[in-house]
Amino acid sequence: MTFLLLWLALSIAVGFMATTWGRSGGLWFVGAILFTPILAGVALLLAGEVQQEPQAKGFSFAKYSKVCPDCAERVRIQARVCKHCGHEWTDSEVRSSVLEAVERYDEPLFYCIDSSKVVSSNGAMCPVCDGDVYDGRHPEAEEYYSEV
Repeated sequence: MTFLLLWLALSIAVGFMATTWGRSGGLWFVGAILFTPILAGVALLLAGEVQQEPQAKGFSFAKYSKVCPDCAERVRIQARVCKHCGHEWTDSEVRSSVLEAVERYDEPLFYCIDSSKVVSSNGAMCPVCDGDVYDGRHPEAEEYYSEV
């Protein structure tokens, strides 16, 4: 009986350790129960902790919106056509609304030439193309959108 409790306790410890290392605690727990907690623990130590790269966040236009002058519905700030009534904005109107958002929220934004999207690096890498935002292919969005 003591042997089974020790087996269970060590299996739980392996599962907990796997969870704290970014791995599936449930799967490691089951593996420890089926095989041996010591073997599963050694395998977990050999597998090591999951290394996650810091993720750069893209500029989310979803949280920035504008109101359509025809139907008074909210649409994304980068929208060229209202999805509710079909109102169309000119390119210069879209650029000025995005530039206004850039200035208002004081977020460093870049224009990715490869994807034709405005991105926020929160670091040095473009989240869309994984390129360096200072490589010359990512001008600041303010400069891009001020060219009317």
